[in-house]
Amino acid sequence: MTNKNTASDSTYHARHSARSLRRAQRIAENISSASSLLDVGCNNGITSQFLLEEGKVDQVTGVELHATTVADSLMQNSRFSLIEGDIARLELDDNFDVCIYGAVHHHVLNFNGLGIAVQTLQKLTAHCNEVLFFETGQISEGGRWGWQHAIRRYFRTDEEHFFYLLSSIEHQVESFSVIGKFWIHGIRRTFFRIDLKPMSERSIPKVPARIVSAPGDRDTRLVRTRGSRDQQLMPCDGLTETDSPCTFWITPTSDATKSFVKQHRHRPSAALVEWQIGRAMARDWAVRPDATTTLPASLVFPWLDDAGDINSFIDAPNSERRSIAEQLLSVFSDARKIRPRIAPRLLLPAKQNSSVHDLCDLNENNILLLRQGNELVVRVVDFEQQSCQYSYRNRLHLASMLSTLGQFRLRALRECMLGLIGGIFHLIEFQTKSIETRVRFRQPGALSVLIAEVRSRTGAVTRLILDKIGYA
Repeated sequence: MTNKNTASDSTYHARHSARSLRRAQRIAENISSASSLLDVGCNNGITSQFLLEEGKVDQVTGVELHATTVADSLMQNSRFSLIEGDIARLELDDNFDVCIYGAVHHHVLNFNGLGIAVQTLQKLTAHCNEVLFFETGQISEGGRWGWQHAIRRYFRTDEEHFFYLLSSIEHQVESFSVIGKFWIHGIRRTFFRIDLKPMSERSIPKVPARIVSAPGDRDTRLVRTRGSRDQQLMPCDGLTETDSPCTFWITPTSDATKSFVKQHRHRPSAALVEWQIGRAMARDWAVRPDATTTLPASLVFPWLDDAGDINSFIDAPNSERRSIAEQLLSVFSDARKIRPRIAPRLLLPAKQNSSVHDLCDLNENNILLLRQGNELVVRVVDFEQQSCQYSYRNRLHLASMLSTLGQFRLRALRECMLGLIGGIFHLIEFQTKSIETRVRFRQPGALSVLIAEVRSRTGAVTRLILDKIGYA
């Protein structure tokens, strides 16, 4: 996989042999013995060779793009076999006790997009019996390489990226830990050990709801634009659907109304949590899920026709804006009182007394306005869990919406100040936490964010200069 937009070059393998050996030693320390091991991106075979010689594994299967990359001595070892090809496109026929997925994921993402990268990780865990060792390129390595630029299209921080990947396999994972950090490209890359559940316990969590027919081919299929600002639902094509965390459908029901179907494609465990939170929202202002479909990890909601957003009422009469603002204050107050019961989970483990205000993102994209007769009513959608401590963000959301409406300005200022103070204390709190804790709660370290921003900007300039002078 050689390309001027990647970190690969003619000396890459030689320069990182010592690093690969140190990583192999760390893997050896974390397994007692294994009958079979899959080494994805085995390169010249340093890791595979070491584990065989140490007696840690009986049989190793390597995966590498080109067989010529692998050392001849390893290829002649009867306990080693090679699958030549791209792991993103290969079908695996066997299961393995241990899998190593080292320094490959970021290339899969770069060349294939987020959706294929997630599917590849899910495929590997599905064929791994016990432990997966995982490493990938990180945002904080700078902006010279194409894969780093690709990761930043989807994620702002390494913690957010790691969280997303773990949440895509959450239903298969028993626990995870960081077992080492190995120097490369000016940082120490994080090396994970991911312990998997027994095969019999890895099914996607079922939503305990009545089942309705799945959307048909002719139903309107949509994806949501990325980012938290001005989100839009838009018709999807193959690539945008593959890369989108969720796919949505607008589909007619038997009583001539419409339903809105949401399928969690990358993170199937999130569907059950959203169902548990949504069903606790026994309020007129909450649009709750009421069914699932034959599609896995899907929820069905009533469709709201002719719904508008906050920004479409900026120029509405003062009385209407006042009514909307009063309803918003009531909604946010109510959200602090509703405490849903969420099943224990590996990621974003909620406290027993956590409220919807702590768990969900009540931003303006999730606030819809409907006309009922001569009145405007507020409806809230999307109760997907985003955090365990989201109150400070929701204070900022409320302040922003009140300011947009030009109502309750002193209350808006108060919410803004409390939100900012809460956000600062929240950030400070997580600076002393381990990388495992920050990933579990999807919270960045301030230093890693700063390093990522500085190195990405300087790296982008370096990359531009190298392109100009024809570096390949």
